Amino acid sequence: MNVEGTSDVLVIGAGPTGCAAGIALARAGVDVAVVDRATFPRDKTCGDAVSNDGMALLDALGARAAVESAPHAIVRRAVAVFPDGTRIGRDYDRAGYIVPRLRLDDCLRRALEASGARLFQGHRVSALRRDGARVVGATGSDFDWSAKVVIAADGYGSVGLDAISEPAPKGRYLGVSATAYYRNVDFPFGTETADHFFDRELPYGYGWIFPAVDGVANIGVYQRSDVYARVGTKLKDLLHGFIERQRPRLAHADPVGKFRVWSLPIAPRPMPVSAPGLLLAGDAAGF
Repeated sequence: MNVEGTSDVLVIGAGPTGCAAGIALARAGVDVAVVDRATFPRDKTCGDAVSNDGMALLDALGARAAVESAPHAIVRRAVAVFPDGTRIGRDYDRAGYIVPRLRLDDCLRRALEASGARLFQGHRVSALRRDGARVVGATGSDFDWSAKVVIAADGYGSVGLDAISEPAPKGRYLGVSATAYYRNVDFPFGTETADHFFDRELPYGYGWIFPAVDGVANIGVYQRSDVYARVGTKLKDLLHGFIERQRPRLAHADPVGKFRVWSLPIAPRPMPVSAPGLLLAGDAAGF
């Protein structure tokens, strides 16, 4: 179905950043539309960790109760584990959560629709509409929308980058990662502890084992992309190597599904995050 229309603001992307923008604008009485290429609920490759400050934001956005009623794990302690086995931990007065993105993003989507914002699912935006130097909307194969302001919250390869004459992030500004899910992982230091492993085999990165949600734990590795390219070890091999080093904790563990990879901005770049009629937000802006 083709979608055409107009609004004061168009938000591209209904992930956490796009939903937050849409909710805030709708609550302020702004006519706002949000478009996403996916149809919810949809999964997303991620570490699934939400900090305690993130949970406070979910509360402010009206999504916390829904998140807490969905499958999740509590994080009351985070630990950095060094190559010699030294563990340096930090306890949290306010807990963080582990929430699979399939659930988290759908909870935010429901809060977005409850706010009064219009949401169009299953429509991919391929380009911005312009009037001279000003962005005045967005288009796709089945989407044509006009807006006074466009907020690009569509990830690190955003359609908004062309308007600010910037390429997608790379090198020291981009991370590459692989993650997998395992059942029956051992948690000898407590089921509410998130471990981060700074192994010599993962320079400029780390591995993690996060508390299990419904018995399934998120395990992954991450590395800065320029170091990853220089070292030349494939992500699959980095992940498998990390899992082998953690074999004592995984002696009775079974994989759930296949391993997955993704890229994400890891540092703000020296670049503008706006242009006439356009604002970049979230990963699109390198946040």
